[in-house]
Amino acid sequence: MKKNHKTILISFLVFTPLILSPLSSYSLNYLNQNGIYLSNSGISNYQILNSVKYNVEINFTITRNWLGSSTYYYKVPRLNYRGPESNLTKYCPPYQESDLVYNKISGSDSEPFYLIDKFNNSYDLFNATLFSGNSLTFSQNYIVKQNEVSYQNVDYNDIGEYDYSDIIFDLYCNRSVQFYNTSNEDLINAYNSEIGISESDNPIQKAKKIIDWIAENINYEVQASERGASWAYENKKGDCSEYADLLITLLRIGKIPARKVTGFVLSTQIPFRPSVGEIYTYSFSDSEDSLLGHAWVEYFVPNIGWIATDPTWYTGGGNYFNKIDYQRFGFNVGQWFYYPPSENVSEYINPPPNYSSATDSYVFKVTVLETNYAQDYLPYIILGISLAVVAIGAGYYVVKKRKRSRETRY
Repeated sequence: MKKNHKTILISFLVFTPLILSPLSSYSLNYLNQNGIYLSNSGISNYQILNSVKYNVEINFTITRNWLGSSTYYYKVPRLNYRGPESNLTKYCPPYQESDLVYNKISGSDSEPFYLIDKFNNSYDLFNATLFSGNSLTFSQNYIVKQNEVSYQNVDYNDIGEYDYSDIIFDLYCNRSVQFYNTSNEDLINAYNSEIGISESDNPIQKAKKIIDWIAENINYEVQASERGASWAYENKKGDCSEYADLLITLLRIGKIPARKVTGFVLSTQIPFRPSVGEIYTYSFSDSEDSLLGHAWVEYFVPNIGWIATDPTWYTGGGNYFNKIDYQRFGFNVGQWFYYPPSENVSEYINPPPNYSSATDSYVFKVTVLETNYAQDYLPYIILGISLAVVAIGAGYYVVKKRKRSRETRY
């Protein structure tokens, strides 16, 4: 995920063994790992493995520091509820269950208004005419439950047939646009000849072959701006934007609707298990940027739903094919958005870009309210094996010592 006003350098994944994380620091409530959710809403076969509930505070302030006055325009995305009960997120499992508790804008010229775009993203739109020293403030508070959702046990017999007249194809498949150039000859050839896809493969099998090919052929390297799928294929490198662009484009070439999700993550460390009461604060200003912006992918399978997968973190060794974690906050889905007053951007800009005539401050503060982690038996298994090895070694030592003792007597 890029910002066109400042390069974001996101550290690549740092993997640490699960057994290094102390179990005593977890606030454990156990979930049923075996339940596979079925519904009549076009969504099925997903599992909720773990979940974390957060309190999220967003505070944005802009202050004009030049003489005279100017008008500033803003279109700020909301942290949408993304689940089957939402009218805005059709065919979406409960990735992000958010509740907007507080929303206040001070200093705007007129009453702000609420906008829903064609991708069903929602925004607060407002503008302000500021004189030197005047400020505009924007504050929000959410309660958000993020779920670790897995589609790794899908019954292929449940996969339905695509309806190619559905608007999903118009939004997320049929159009060849910048950065998602589905008419590119090299990408079409890669799909047909390099990846090993067969006509009998279902959409999930195709997606697995594509993401494996990306993991084997694309190297992670931070880019100052979004390059797109064709560039990533030609240069065999990129960051999360290029990984997502390439996966999306190859899926679309295979007639599988796919879209990019952009937002923030709390950490680039895996595994990441926050504890109740922990606070994570990230900020963006003229002099600081600690936000961890990220992009990942969702692809649509009929009767199953929008399946989230992270090609960047999968390439880094994480278990992120058809599974997403509870530490990411998604603000936007889709591509090519209008940004006021007159700009079009491929990845939506969040936080809002700064104006040269003003200073701004954006703070994203997250407090862990509740954790629901499934029982993890791996540390206990490892501990049991370790104790068994110690016991065997001790037994061997005792037997050998006794044998020596008997030999000494004789």
